[in-house]
Amino acid sequence: FSKLEYWMRDHAPEVTLYIEYKGRSTMELLTKNLQEMAVKLKRIEISRSGETGENGKRNLCAVLTLQLNRDHDTERLLEYISMTDGVVEVEEL
Repeated sequence: FSKLEYWMRDHAPEVTLYIEYKGRSTMELLTKNLQEMAVKLKRIEISRSGETGENGKRNLCAVLTLQLNRDHDTERLLEYISMTDGVVEVEEL
């Protein structure tokens, strides 16, 4: 990396997450909460999971690319997202 790339990564870090969740309302709540936390949603891809959930339906899954500000770290963000009602799994890619 060049000095500029290191500076950009440290001052505007991006994180890509895989999130599996139960329904549309979960993603609406999650995006609203991220917006309130000043986390920018740069990209989102939504599809259905190959796994069948407890209700007999396949869960939804999304890959999100987020831009964090310096006040947030990835570990706390993962913990916060995993505690959101309806989120089945979250992991950093």
